[in-house]
Amino acid sequence: KKIRRLINTSNDGIVTISGYFIKKVNKSALDIFEVKDISKIKGKNIFSLFNNIKKEELDKVIES
Repeated sequence: KKIRRLINTSNDGIVTISGYFIKKVNKSALDIFEVKDISKIKGKNIFSLFNNIKKEELDKVIES
């Protein structure tokens, strides 16, 4: 429960996957990927998210 709370309150985007498929996503990650509801991406291939990401957001991730 402590880890779940840490993930959910983190300002960093966190995505958990299993075999390239999305299992859990925190609010920050939903914001980065411009997704309103986890049900839209849960179970999808992680690489499908990168089609919608803005270059500026990706640059921020790479720089940090």
